[in-house]
Parts: sequence; C-alpha cells; structure tokens
Amino acid sequence: MKVLRNSEGIEKIKKRNLWALFFMVLIAGFGDGAFVIVYQPYLLDITGSIFITGVLITLGIIVQFLPMPLVGKLSDRYGRKKIWLFSIPLHIIGLLLLIISDNLILIVASVLIFFSGGVIGGLSYQLFVSESSHESKKGLMYGFMFFAFFAGGICGKYLVTFNLFSDVRFYFLIYIIIFIFEWIIQLFIITNPNSVTVNRELNLTESYKSKQNIWKKIFKTPQTKIILIFFAIDIFIWNISGSIYTAGLRDQYHLTYEEIAFISIWFNISNMVFQIPGGHLADKIGKKKSLIVSEIFGLGYFSLNILAFLFWAVGLASFLFLFLIIGQILVGISVSTFIASEQMILTNLNEDESRKAESYGIIAFIRGIFLLPTGIFGGYLVEFIHYIVPFIITVIGILFLIWFLSKYFYDKI
Repeated sequence: MKVLRNSEGIEKIKKRNLWALFFMVLIAGFGDGAFVIVYQPYLLDITGSIFITGVLITLGIIVQFLPMPLVGKLSDRYGRKKIWLFSIPLHIIGLLLLIISDNLILIVASVLIFFSGGVIGGLSYQLFVSESSHESKKGLMYGFMFFAFFAGGICGKYLVTFNLFSDVRFYFLIYIIIFIFEWIIQLFIITNPNSVTVNRELNLTESYKSKQNIWKKIFKTPQTKIILIFFAIDIFIWNISGSIYTAGLRDQYHLTYEEIAFISIWFNISNMVFQIPGGHLADKIGKKKSLIVSEIFGLGYFSLNILAFLFWAVGLASFLFLFLIIGQILVGISVSTFIASEQMILTNLNEDESRKAESYGIIAFIRGIFLLPTGIFGGYLVEFIHYIVPFIITVIGILFLIWFLSKYFYDKI
C-alpha cells in the first residue's frame, strides 16, 4: 500500500524535522562534549595502559562501522525512524554498564552496547538531514546541524572545566538524561520525510540482484571507487593519531581532565564559528576543493602537535597549551570544511531512493575496516616507540591525501 502526501505537507514535515534535529544535536553536543573529555582518560585510569585503552577504543570503532551495511539495509526496508528508535536504549544501557564497570569484562560489554547505538543513530541522523534538506542547500544544512552540535559541545566541555564532580561517572549520568530527551523527540516529533512510503517487501531474487548491483557499482564505477579509496585512506591516516589523542595528552603531559577540557573547548568554538561557512563553502566551490582545504588545515593541526612536543621536550613547557589550543582551532576549521562535503557525497551515492542507506552503510563498513587497527596501532606507537611517531606518520599521510585529491577526485559522482 502506498501513502502519498501533498507537497505542502511534505515541506512542513521536512521543516519540522530540521528544527527537531537541530535541537537534538544541540543537547547531544552538550552530553558528547563532556563524554569525549572523560571517556579515554577514564578507560586509561581503569586499565593503566594506553595500549589496552587503544584496543578498547578500536573495539568501539569496530561496533560503529562493521554493522553499517545491515543497518542501512534495514533502514531502507523498514523506514529510517523505526530503526533509529533502537539506538538510544542501547546508548543508555551501555552508559549504565560503564558507570558500574570495575573490571575489563564490564568495560568491554559497555563499549560494545554503547557504540552499537552509535552505528544506528549516526546513519539514521545523517540520512534524515539529507532527506529533509533541499538539494541546493544540503551543505548549508549540514553546517547548521554541526554548528548546533559543536555549540552544545562547548557547554559540555566547559562544564568539565569547573570540576564539579569528584567522580567523572556523573558525566555519563548526565548523558543518559540527555538521551532520554532525545528519544522523546525521536518518538513524538520526527517523521520519515519521504514523500512516498511503500511496502518494501521485495522478491528475494530481485533483492539479491539489487544488492549485488550496489556492491558492483561502488567497486567498479571509477568515481565511486575513487571516493571509496579516499575516505578509507583518510580515516586511517587521521585516526592513527586521533584515536588515542586525549589519552595521549594525559599519558605524555599528565594533563588533568579540566586541562584537557579547556583545550578541547577551542575545537568546539572553531567548529561552531566555521561550520556554517564550511557548509556554504562546499556548496559554492565544490566538494573536491573543500576537501583539499580541509586536509591543509589538518596538516597544520598535526604539525603543531609535533611542534608542541618539541618545545615541551627542550624545557619550554609554557608554550604547550598555546600550541595545543591553536592546533584545536585549526582542526576545528578542518572538520568544518570536511563534514558537509563528506555527507553530501555519502548520502547521494545511489540514485535509487530505496537503497541510499545501504550504499551509505557499505562505504561506512569499508571505512571501518581501515579504521580497525588505528587505536591499536596508535597506542602501540605511543607506548612502545614514541609519543610523537603517530603525528609524523599522519603528516606524511595527509600530504599524500592532498596529492590524491588534486589528481583523481572529481565533484560529480
């Protein structure tokens, strides 16, 4: 059975969705802002090893990316909202386990469950934004959404700087309360934005053939293959350093939670300021040039982290915070110019509306494979070789990415 909606009703639904999504990511940013500050150091304090911490972070990454094709397929088949509603209960259960964790088994269980919610929520959210936005303004809409997320993140990180709680697990409890509010918004306000909803029961032969065509298109179509190669290598190179960044700050420089939060606030401020211009830039100059700009600012970020260590190592520790803060500003600009282009590309890989989520999920799955070793690799390099080695590898890798984008990447898919 088909349910048709008139165009005026569709526009109202899309506008309501966008406002609801804006508010959701604003409060989600608050919870996440505090969470990202305390999460890695919290694991480090329990395990006592940055290498084991890297393994746990990698485990969370595995759960976020490997189920993506299945989640995308279910989202296409049963509707975005029905699948999305499962994400927040998983987040809450995972956080409750993290609160009571006092051994490695409970920590592993909490990581698996919490990030299982992330794989569902992340995919559903990105597609809701894409499908609720006008084609010519998708970059700008992503800019607005991430502006809200990073604005909320500033407040969440700022909360940590006050050192109000002697036990950092209170921040996990705050995140649970925020997730409950988000689930209420999902349940009662957000609506599937598609103008036509259909019974998606497919003939098994046709479903199998369609599935094969999606994989073949991604691997054999020249431009989608270039997109796949770029995003896979990009996520690997960046996360060699990024996967253990906050844990590394605590391990190498012995920074407190409050000091790490203060440094990270500048990342959110930079993202908040440049997110909307970054989305507008992607609409105006194209996705390729926007991605190159992003990589250039990323190069500055990782280079400053190397410089910060060198000054600290020769006894000029007073420069440490300055370089780390400037680095956070640069990476904020980098992320702002990257996100809109990334999501515009990944949510538009397949012209078939009924298979878009699965296409998105397949790319995310492949990126996840490249992301798998980064936490372990980064943690190993820091603990057994030297703190600065991951940053050097990332700088060299980003130079390669800039060359690759310039030579092979095109705006049109």
